[in-house]
Amino acid sequence: MNFSNERLGLRPDVDLPAKAGIYAFHVRSGKLGDRVIDAVLKENHGCLYLGKATVGAGGLHGRIRTHLRTGSTGRSSLRRSLGAALKNRLGIKAIPRPSRKAITRKAITNYAFAEPGDLALTQWMLRALELSFLVDEDPRAAECIWVPKLRPVFDLEGLWSNPAAGYIENQLREACRREAELTGPV
Repeated sequence: MNFSNERLGLRPDVDLPAKAGIYAFHVRSGKLGDRVIDAVLKENHGCLYLGKATVGAGGLHGRIRTHLRTGSTGRSSLRRSLGAALKNRLGIKAIPRPSRKAITRKAITNYAFAEPGDLALTQWMLRALELSFLVDEDPRAAECIWVPKLRPVFDLEGLWSNPAAGYIENQLREACRREAELTGPV
């Protein structure tokens, strides 16, 4: 069980299998421009995020497309963390995740980004990130094996001793949650 040594450049139409597996996003330059995050990226060779995809969610194809789609930030932990880290540089404004119902705590926790910031994030991702993936019938087990090896900086679930997790969750993402709460419906 091994990731491909070749990292794929990102395109909105990247051709990926609709099979279960895991995937990792890497920063080409190895840096985001944030001192705390960049210290981890230096040690983990630029690995930002490792996620899992199930067949029911469209497999690797469907899950990775969600991460790369403008307007899907509320459904992507990678986009929320990355946008929080690049918020000032890209002029991103957090808003509650769009819903047909009244704004709930979940809409604040799973915030989205207003335009044009959300589009700027997508464009930045397509320019600056690379992708590797592994087809695996048991993505949860594969995730538990690979997260401690790759040490993705945006792993906030505690699968490795991430020194930046508290900073990302309690400062960067919390600032976006506060802003989304103050913004209210858009």
